Amino acid sequence: MTYTQVSAGESHTCALLSASTVKCWGDNWYGELGNRTWTDSSVPVDVARVTAVTEISTGGTHACALVASGAIKCWGHGYYGELGDGDRGNSYVPVGVLGITDAADVSLGEQHTCAIVPGGAVKCWGQNFYGQLGNGTRNISPLPVDVSGLAGATRISAGGNHTCALVAGGAVKCWGDNYSGELGNGTTVDSSTPVDVSGLAGATQISLGEVHTCALIAGGAVQCWGDNRYGQLGDGTATDSSVPVDVAGLSGAIQISAGGSHTCALVASGAVKCWGNNDHGQLGNGTTTGSATPVDVSGIVSATQISAGGSWEESHACALVSGGSVECWGYNSSGQLGNGTMADSSVPVGVAAGPEATALSIRAPHSAVRGARARIKGALSSPQAACVSSQQVVLKKGGSMTAATTGATGAYRFVVRITKSIAVRVTYAGNASCEPSISAKKTINV
Repeated sequence: MTYTQVSAGESHTCALLSASTVKCWGDNWYGELGNRTWTDSSVPVDVARVTAVTEISTGGTHACALVASGAIKCWGHGYYGELGDGDRGNSYVPVGVLGITDAADVSLGEQHTCAIVPGGAVKCWGQNFYGQLGNGTRNISPLPVDVSGLAGATRISAGGNHTCALVAGGAVKCWGDNYSGELGNGTTVDSSTPVDVSGLAGATQISLGEVHTCALIAGGAVQCWGDNRYGQLGDGTATDSSVPVDVAGLSGAIQISAGGSHTCALVASGAVKCWGNNDHGQLGNGTTTGSATPVDVSGIVSATQISAGGSWEESHACALVSGGSVECWGYNSSGQLGNGTMADSSVPVGVAAGPEATALSIRAPHSAVRGARARIKGALSSPQAACVSSQQVVLKKGGSMTAATTGATGAYRFVVRITKSIAVRVTYAGNASCEPSISAKKTINV
């Protein structure tokens, strides 16, 4: 199993596979694992109904995937409209964001979502109590709205209740909550439209935490601003700053990621350094002692991408390492580290393989004579041979019947007497090694 990207949310984590599909693990209270259940998982499970994925992003309790066509599909918590489907309900399977067919980038905040569209414009949707949608209002929107006066955006990042865009030329504009100076414009006044980050030039990447913001600067330096009570700005103090400050002693950074109240940087050697809150080991250095300057994450020497997640005090982080595996560390109350446990870890642990995906096909006649017998056939398929043969599948038709799959093709067959028009489908409950699956529904008319 080879991963190509990892994204850490508040209490869940998702990863993109080389096959352009997605697996998630951790908290699933709102369906944020996208696997048609509401059940937490401490190992990766497949996100249903999404393929050809090019990018993933996780938020507070939702997740989204950008697909090759430019469409966006989201799942999980939807009460504030953050799924973008025009509804305000939760969904345990991906739903399409309405009105976006050509996105170039997507980023999720605590309860809002934003995307870059052609021309460098930005659209956002979801929670807007602090103006984090950037459209000059504080009205929630379950559909994408235009960020006012913004063009030329090349990267987007959504945080707790604020959002920032990197624009052509290396400047950064931010909007939304500014209680701790996280907009970086020298004030602590909220703004529902974009404002310029003061004194920042040459930025190449941005990343937003719960109430702080960081930018990677050309040449490998990092600057951060906003809340600093845990040292997450990395300047050696615990003093908030409403303008960018330098992260102390850090050079050669090639990627940054801001979590709930900690921050991490990937450096050119493949090592990872983190700073800020460490109550649950989210700095990854084998301790639970916070640090206002960068410390080395233990044992990571060949990372290719990083992601810091979590909430204010309960955070974790993950690294994609050379060869396509994922290692995570920090808070693990919902299994968000993906190692099959719910125990915190102050050093990186490998994400478990998780159960293999399965799929059920079904064939049934469109019609039958009343009283006749009808054959319902199909197959259980999976990349793992052990999930194919001798597995129990159940035919649902008002009542239920059970059959075992056979052979290398996982074939099954049911014979039922038809006394009236019925709708049928076949289910597979799965096990620790094989994911559950459900066939399409077929109707047999009399």
